This record gives sequence, C-alpha cells and structure tokens, in this order.
Amino acid sequence: SYHYFNLVRLFGPVFIVTERITAKEARKYDRSSIEDVYNQIITDLNLIIDNSFLPDSYATEAGRITSWAAKTLLAKVYLTRGELGKAKTLLEDVKKSGHDILKDYSKVFSIENEMNEEIIFAVRYKAGNYGLGNPFGNYFASLNSGDAVINSDGLGQNYPTTTLMNAYNATGKDKRKGVTVSEGYEDSNKGYVEDFYVTKYLSPVKTKNDGEKDVPILRYADVLLMLAEIENETGNMGPALGYLNQIRERAGLDLLTTDDITNKYELRMAIENERFLEFAYENQRFFDLVRTNRY
Repeated sequence: SYHYFNLVRLFGPVFIVTERITAKEARKYDRSSIEDVYNQIITDLNLIIDNSFLPDSYATEAGRITSWAAKTLLAKVYLTRGELGKAKTLLEDVKKSGHDILKDYSKVFSIENEMNEEIIFAVRYKAGNYGLGNPFGNYFASLNSGDAVINSDGLGQNYPTTTLMNAYNATGKDKRKGVTVSEGYEDSNKGYVEDFYVTKYLSPVKTKNDGEKDVPILRYADVLLMLAEIENETGNMGPALGYLNQIRERAGLDLLTTDDITNKYELRMAIENERFLEFAYENQRFFDLVRTNRY
C-alpha cells in the first residue's frame, strides 16, 4: 500500500500486481487507472485494519509496522483523495494510540532515541558495516568539505534553498532550523565556510554512507497537522489552531490566535508553511503541494 501510494502520486496510472506472475504474463499487463490504484490501496489497508492483521505494538523488534501505521497511512490516503471525514475518523483513533510529539524536536531524530513515541512508521538503518547503513549523511553534507561535516566528505545533494532558510529565519527562533539545516561549517584551517547543507540525517560514521539515523515516514506531528487541516477545511478554526499551536509551541514559536488568523485561507497557508518547516527533507512537501493544487 505504501509503495503504491508513492507510485500513483508520482506516476499516475501504474501496473497493479498483487500476486506472483511470470515474465510472459507481465508482457500482457497494462497500466491501471488512478482510481483503480487508489481502490487497491484502500482495500488493502482496510483489510489490514478490519481484520487486525497488525498488532498495536511489539514487545521487541522496534520498527515493525503496527496497526497505527496502517491507520495513519490510510488517513493520509483519504486526505489526498479529499475524503476528510474518513481521514478524521482514523486520525482521531490514532490519537488514542499512545503516540505523541516529543518536547524536544532534536530528540525525534536522535540515534540515542530511535523509534520514540513520535515515530509511527520509519525506514530503519543500522550502522556498523552490515550493509544496512544510512547514506544520507554523506549524500547531503557539503561537497568538498573533507571530514569537517562528516567523515569521508559529502556530495552536497538536497542543497537547501534560500526560500527554506528564509522561512526558518523569519522568526529568528525556530528550534527546528539547527536540527534540519546548517548555513556553513568550520574547515580544517578553523575558517568558516558558508555553504548550506542538510543536517537532519547527520550522525557520526566510521565508514562512508554507513549512518545510523532512521528516516521517518509517518510521525505523530503529521497526525496533528493533518487534523489541523481537516478541521480548518470543515470550518472549525478553533480546533485547527489548537493542533497547529502544539507544533508551533514545540518549535519555540509564538502561538497563533484568531487575532493573527482571521479566515480559512490564512489558516490554510499557516498550516502549509508549518508543514514546510516541520517536515523538511522527509519527502512531504511535493506531495502536499500537489494534493492541495498549489504545486
């Protein structure tokens, strides 16, 4: 379901394959419509949820997919489809899961605090030369920075935009900025090099491309901001502001009131901007803008 959700959002009509097929059979396949792909995703996720195929948690093996991950993913599918009532019902259920936002944004991504209560679904990585390490620390660190940012240099990929930097700097106190991006580094000669790079997936590595950090796919902050969006779109600005302000408070920002936000459009843009800052480099922004016809 997760992979088909990404595929249909990126490519539209794709091949639906739900059982093992031969190469000869594959040649006769045609792409299915967007509607059919979404129906397949929704059917699969409802099958999991309705039949309790996944537990709520695991005593060991942290990171295995839970029922809450299935419900949160289905809610995001419904939100993408504009089925706000169905999405809200699922998200309200996830609020009872025991998941919550952490008080410290940096601890969400800390290798000392993996699979914390904010993480609902993540791609897990394991450093130590097992072939399971996260390469993004090296991919995203500054190009030609030597060992100044991370051992064995960086590639400078996902270079932060001035737009993102300005958005973080707009208040001068957004705690998420230092966790997510940096404006430069100190080189081997103790000189400062101004060069934007992503820090969210940085962790010490002994071997190039062998980081420890997991990559979140769904976390509880997303549940709150999806609920904020749904409440706003259905005319409930008060609850929407409440959900939004939980995220802003954690980021160290001023809480918004109805004096600051006077109508649905202003709140819609405030939620969009919060998602921009909260989920930078978590592969949400493009899909958010397409989903809301703002791309």
